[in-house]
Amino acid sequence: MSLEIAQAKGFYKAQNLEVTLEFPPQPADVIKLVATGKAQFGIATTSDLINATNEGLQVIGVATLTPRDMGGIMYYKDSGMTSPADLKGKTVAIYNWPQTELNFRTMLEKYNLSLNDVNKVDAGDYSVPLMVAGQVDAADAAAGGEDLNTFLQTGRETGIWLYTEHGVPPFYNFIVIVNPTFAKENPKAVTGFIQAMFEAFDYVNAHLDEAVEISLKAHPDADPEFLRRGWPMGVEPFLKPWPGDADNPRGYMDLDRIRAYAQFQFDGGLIERVPDPTTFIDLSYLPK
Repeated sequence: MSLEIAQAKGFYKAQNLEVTLEFPPQPADVIKLVATGKAQFGIATTSDLINATNEGLQVIGVATLTPRDMGGIMYYKDSGMTSPADLKGKTVAIYNWPQTELNFRTMLEKYNLSLNDVNKVDAGDYSVPLMVAGQVDAADAAAGGEDLNTFLQTGRETGIWLYTEHGVPPFYNFIVIVNPTFAKENPKAVTGFIQAMFEAFDYVNAHLDEAVEISLKAHPDADPEFLRRGWPMGVEPFLKPWPGDADNPRGYMDLDRIRAYAQFQFDGGLIERVPDPTTFIDLSYLPK
């Protein structure tokens, strides 16, 4: 939603930027488009940047927009479960993605459980139908996404145990990425884009109803109720900086935090080496 708001409210224009929004069919395509210079800016995650660096793709992260990750395990609050320890013996839908499976294993291990203690099933393309049909007791989800959709379809209140609150080390979720050649040649444009995005997030927080109407013009098939409730559930709470980051400029990313997360991925068998964050993070473009 924030991308459309920055466009509609003239935040890009105020920074002397003419921005065209493109939404590739696959999230992985964003990195490739920026690396090849076919796009100047993109939005990626810490994991995306680490993988891209290890693959030799030339992109840099210049600011985090939503520092905290909203991924976790959703459950029904009336199920009697109060913590991930209660997943023992339960059926849980997990997306068939290595990072998700590592996160889930790590959560279980924190409560002295293993995959043998649960009935793990494939969440398919979307975990909500399995929850709605009562085929699973819990499922991988993003706050303000699958959990909200499940509630809207069933009327049953959902909760979510965030991975980063149950064993997975903290990492930065949505990060502005830039083609490094473009960044060196156009530093003011990079700083201006970051500033426009910050202003857009702040505007949505302060004018949610108007932001929803603007977003619906760009995405007329979207559910207005889902947009209106999804932002305060799945975006606004995750804008808060991680402990230790708050005294730094907005958009700051701790290189040690990124390095620790890469080590987590390495230890989990997802990557073959831990890259140096200084090679793919550049905070010199942050607005003063």
